[in-house]
Amino acid sequence: MSREEGGVQSRARTVQPLLRAVGRLVIGAVTLMSALSTLGLNIAPLLASAGVVGIAVGFGAQTLVRDLFSGAPDCAAQTSLATSASAYRSPVTTSSAR
Repeated sequence: MSREEGGVQSRARTVQPLLRAVGRLVIGAVTLMSALSTLGLNIAPLLASAGVVGIAVGFGAQTLVRDLFSGAPDCAAQTSLATSASAYRSPVTTSSAR
C-alpha cells in the first residue's frame, strides 16, 4: 500500500464516525420533534432554539468543516484514481505481433 492510499484510508476512518454521529443526531432530533408534535406540544420554540444553537456550533466548528471539505476532494480523487487504475490494468500488446 502506497503512502497516498494510506492517507485516503486514514481520512475515511476519521470522517466515518463523525458522519455516523451527525446522522444519528439528525435522525434522533427529527424523531423527537415528530413525537412531541404528535403529542400536541408546540415545537416552534424548540425549532428556534435549535436554529440558534446550530449557528453557534457552525461558527465554532468553522476550522473543522474547512479542514474536512479541503480533504474531501483529495480523498475522492485519490480513491477514484486508485480504483480506475486497478480496474483497467491490462497487459500491453503491440501491434507488430501480427
